[in-house]
Amino acid sequence: MSHPATRSVHPAGSRRRDVLPVDRAVDLARRPWTLQVGDQRLVVRGARPADLEAVATMHGRCSRATLLQRYQTGGRAPSLPVLTDTLVQPLVLVVFSGPRQAVGMGGLIVGRQPLAEFTTEASLIVEDGWQSLGIGRALAKHLGASMRYLGYGQVTTSSAAASLPLTRVMESLGTTRVQSSRVGARITTRLEMSASEGFAGGNGFAG
Repeated sequence: MSHPATRSVHPAGSRRRDVLPVDRAVDLARRPWTLQVGDQRLVVRGARPADLEAVATMHGRCSRATLLQRYQTGGRAPSLPVLTDTLVQPLVLVVFSGPRQAVGMGGLIVGRQPLAEFTTEASLIVEDGWQSLGIGRALAKHLGASMRYLGYGQVTTSSAAASLPLTRVMESLGTTRVQSSRVGARITTRLEMSASEGFAGGNGFAG
């Protein structure tokens, strides 16, 4: 995932009351928060360069199908240089089940300008053994609320093929449509949530 400089520019008069300055919104989104999964409390926080080993090891535990859905690279994990670049981007979050045990990751492109019509792009991956437990949905809601704080009203995600679980996760954020092609599927969601809905922002989150 590649992110341009972290400064959004919006047309005059377009800023809503709940839109925060970019640096403030990103700082809030990256603050640690907790996610309860069964009897285990996971920690979600902004990615750091030192997370490289934990994130690379998580990708190594993911199945080819999970990697294919996320990266569309023949089911291969990203290289260490790619992961290194990812971890220093402004709004990438990592989910930890233990001090050095990553089990999921989500990211949001924060650009100098919205990509098109106040649209940005998000990505999610959850390790196979932790899927279907609400982690992806919680990450998506937090990122969706972060998008609203940043002024975005629409988000896209990509997959190797139409994915019902991913589509349902995105439907929790708003009206969603799926466009399939030979190279994969593009999921577009119009955010129908307020900036405070699903936003953990360091205040804790019960999933």
